[in-house]
Amino acid sequence: MPQSIVKLLAHIVFSTKNRAHLIHPEVENELFRYIHGIVENNNSKLIIPNGTAYSFVSFIGEDD
Repeated sequence: MPQSIVKLLAHIVFSTKNRAHLIHPEVENELFRYIHGIVENNNSKLIIPNGTAYSFVSFIGEDD
């Protein structure tokens, strides 16, 4: 019996206004935990969180 298996990933990038350096190490972990909570509450999985002082980049996938 044929079947199709699909795995969707979302590549999300956002930055601060005017690329202002507002994401300091003191708040970076708290920001990642906050975003992780939002993703988990939507039945998804935060796969690769990463960022700089002015941006956040991540891959998000469906929770198996």
